[in-house]
Amino acid sequence: LVAKGDYTDDRAHKVYIKNTSAVATENLVVTIEAQLLGRLYAGDWALIPFNGDQDIKITPSVATDMVVEYAVFYEA
Repeated sequence: LVAKGDYTDDRAHKVYIKNTSAVATENLVVTIEAQLLGRLYAGDWALIPFNGDQDIKITPSVATDMVVEYAVFYEA
């Protein structure tokens, strides 16, 4: 979802992620590098501090299409 190479290290970036699904059992597994951060279930969202030096990945719980809303707020 967010690649470390796209942002400057050691800055006060933030990442917003939202699971827009309305199906309660559909969730997104959020990881930073290999470290599990948690799951976002239907309607859940997170605002995560991002140092710019690690990849943030999401893995959907289903093989069907899921819509994920996200934004990166970053310092240049």
